[in-house]
Amino acid sequence: MVFLKNQGPLPKGPLSPCNRDEVGKIMKYACQHGVHVYTNAAQLPVKTGTSLWLHLEKMDKIIELDCANLVAIVEPGVTLGQLRKALQEEKLCFPPATPEKDDFTVGEFYGWGMSSLKGLRYGAAKYHVLGLEVVLANGELLKTGGKTVKNVTGYDLTRLFLSSRETLGVPVSYILKLAPFPEQRQYLVLRAKDEPDLLNLVRAILGKGVTPACLSFIDKKTLRISKVQEDEAWLGILCEGFNEAVQEQVAEILGMAEEVQVRWEQVEEERFFQQLSIPEKSGALALKESFKLPMSKWPELYSSGSSPLLPGVWGQVGEGKVNILLEEGAQLDGFTELLYLLGGIRSEQRPSPLSKGLKKALDPLGILNPWTEGEEV
Repeated sequence: MVFLKNQGPLPKGPLSPCNRDEVGKIMKYACQHGVHVYTNAAQLPVKTGTSLWLHLEKMDKIIELDCANLVAIVEPGVTLGQLRKALQEEKLCFPPATPEKDDFTVGEFYGWGMSSLKGLRYGAAKYHVLGLEVVLANGELLKTGGKTVKNVTGYDLTRLFLSSRETLGVPVSYILKLAPFPEQRQYLVLRAKDEPDLLNLVRAILGKGVTPACLSFIDKKTLRISKVQEDEAWLGILCEGFNEAVQEQVAEILGMAEEVQVRWEQVEEERFFQQLSIPEKSGALALKESFKLPMSKWPELYSSGSSPLLPGVWGQVGEGKVNILLEEGAQLDGFTELLYLLGGIRSEQRPSPLSKGLKKALDPLGILNPWTEGEEV
């Protein structure tokens, strides 16, 4: 960090601090000199030389594994794969971490607002963070939460900083809630010619009180855009937990599938997650979690007369998370109108007056990942 000492020109490459103290020094320098600081959470093209670009990949330590309290304390540069491997040796797991996300760091996972495929059973990924250490825009260190689930009196600052996507502060450590490693996991892929057959089966599964860890749907158009030579929609189901409970869940699900003549097969873990990640690796424009639609309304997306309006659709149907895949030249207008008619919403990241007020209070100079309205950074 030579430039911090000699007040020379700003570096042209990213800064890679090794610890929270260095992050604090960078933020203090930026605050004193009115220099913008961007982290990977910004996902914006940064003009280095006029702004500072912060990379935290060198902060990659698992600070503590507290097996007795089912807690891990990690730095933001720890990858989910690194964490999964360390936890497996202790017969523990971090439920939001699944193999297809192994290369992402904890900081990227939460800074980008990524979600867990297993939220249906374990809850949203944000609820697996019990506390944070955050460097504020002025360089001060703030600690939130703690090792216990009930650790908030007053405002839940942990959730505030997580949802801010690093616009209010830079997390430099995470206290993560763990779970015992499941005794058994079963991976199923169901297929049907007509999307409503699978979507109505989802309603039947949840209506029976069966709660798999994952219910992930991919429609035929998504597969076609992804250049998968198969004229059937897919439903990926993961059941995990105690041996007897998993066997009962699988038997009930397959019994319901056979009643409505839906094809199924059991697959290995690697193939399961490879298939679910096909849309993201297709090269087409993907909008992830831009839309939400109640699970009961998904079959109506494919009712007579509506299908031509659709882009490719996939997502965690049990949680109502709609991802879309767009072919070149495709328009969203028709799909958005249909979604609203069915009671869905579009998730937007535009700052509200309230969030702008919070930003002003915690980052009065607007130096950390400042919101931009179409301007080049």
